[in-house]
Amino acid sequence: MSVHVVNPAASGTAAEVSPAPRPATLAGTTLGVLINGKEYSEQVLRRVAAHLTAEHGVREVLFWDKHFPAVPAPESFLEEITARCTVAVAGVGHCGASTTNSVLDCLALEDRGVPSVVMLSDHFAPVGRAIAAQRGLPGIAVAEISHPLGDPDPAKVDAKADAAAGGLAWSLLNLRPAAAPAAPQAAGELVDIPQDAADAFDVLSEMGWTDGLPVIPPTPELVTAAVRAAGRDPEETIALIPPLKGAATVRSIAANAVLAGCRPEYLPVVLAAVEAVADEKYGLVHRQITTHAGAPLIIVNGPIAKRLAVNGSTGVFGPGWRANSTIGRALRLVLQNIGGAIPGVTDMSQHAHPGKYTYCIAEDEDANPWTPLHVERGFGRQQNAVTVVNAEAPHSATDNVTASARQTLTTCASVFATLGSNNLYSQGEPVLALGREHAAGIAAEGWSKLDVKTFIYERARQPWKLVRGRGKSIGPNWPKWLDQAEDDDMVPVVTAPDDLIVVVCGGAGGKSMVIPTAGAQSLSVTREITMPA
Repeated sequence: MSVHVVNPAASGTAAEVSPAPRPATLAGTTLGVLINGKEYSEQVLRRVAAHLTAEHGVREVLFWDKHFPAVPAPESFLEEITARCTVAVAGVGHCGASTTNSVLDCLALEDRGVPSVVMLSDHFAPVGRAIAAQRGLPGIAVAEISHPLGDPDPAKVDAKADAAAGGLAWSLLNLRPAAAPAAPQAAGELVDIPQDAADAFDVLSEMGWTDGLPVIPPTPELVTAAVRAAGRDPEETIALIPPLKGAATVRSIAANAVLAGCRPEYLPVVLAAVEAVADEKYGLVHRQITTHAGAPLIIVNGPIAKRLAVNGSTGVFGPGWRANSTIGRALRLVLQNIGGAIPGVTDMSQHAHPGKYTYCIAEDEDANPWTPLHVERGFGRQQNAVTVVNAEAPHSATDNVTASARQTLTTCASVFATLGSNNLYSQGEPVLALGREHAAGIAAEGWSKLDVKTFIYERARQPWKLVRGRGKSIGPNWPKWLDQAEDDDMVPVVTAPDDLIVVVCGGAGGKSMVIPTAGAQSLSVTREITMPA
């Protein structure tokens, strides 16, 4: 016996990219070098360019430097390279974000008629090829360099560059044919699976549609019920989800929500969360494949939190609440099944964290002595909204002893300003999830939410002499006033007090939670939850 289910995956929407014709020789050519700003990239690419000049007769080398690897090249760079260069190389991709964006840069140049090679470390080369195939060029020219790229000895980095230079030269002159992967069935099509629950789970797992935990088969009846509860057109496209650029329609999102165990009435929240992560500010194109451990934290505000029993109290980040568990899980399955962020294949999160299964909370607005998050962001108290933040796991800030606002927040500031935090190197919008007792005690002393933010801004800092040359010390979001010539100038975790997100949640006790984020390359986004008429 079998049962029909709705396919929750997507085949993507990217148009085919035609590779540019290769020159017969590199002699007399102008080479464009697009440096992505990742550590060691400039050293490697300058070394490779010198090799191509000396050994292959390249006439001129022109350099462009993005200075930041988590973004695609600006249009002006692409236009200049196209106008001035015969061939080009982009790189070096040796993490998730740098790999993705260097691949996108290479595709953009190929599409403009410039024969190009993307240089990737051998560990991330399979990821780059998969992303290129998903974006329409399965035969992308990749020059591999030994991973890891970095070494305290510059001569060893040069040796790796020298070893990779020959393959790069060959790829500028030759195309390596690659068959496009077979396209999966389009999202929304019906698929037969076994009726037996255990057998069905085995089949769905083999299809790659699960997160490793049991799921609910998304039968047409269950998917239709969810779509009706949202009151939306099932064929409406909410977003294109990278890296596959799969079309997330209301129906395909509903299928993933059913898989996750959502009740039909949860779907409007899931749809709003998908809209939020697809906003350019969130940076999903690099968050989907990064080595960073971030996951989309969904914060629910408004009357809908109580109506759906989204927990904001005791155990807020833990198990036991269906709405929290399944809404966050639904978003994860959308990112995996529609976006193509496959763990260990295209999703290269080095360690990940449990929030990549599900990461959804409500703010406890009844315990909040200040303005709730969604009201702070321009919504009315009776409006419903989700805020999505690319966040690490919560870090405990314990203060059971003192009732002093200053001492409690000093404890929190110390947790924020660790030397391993992305926020110390690229700032952004980290989250302070104040426990109800801490929030009440701080407010009782007359502190406003802005006072809390300002205190953390001023105290959560490290001296430049400790920040320089470690972590993610490439910026580019340090405050303008930071004097990098002064060892003792203090580096904050946010560039302004209002960049800190402060919410109130959790149960009774003397603990709050500090939640670091990816940094300013991924900012929080708030979206209203659209309810059915």
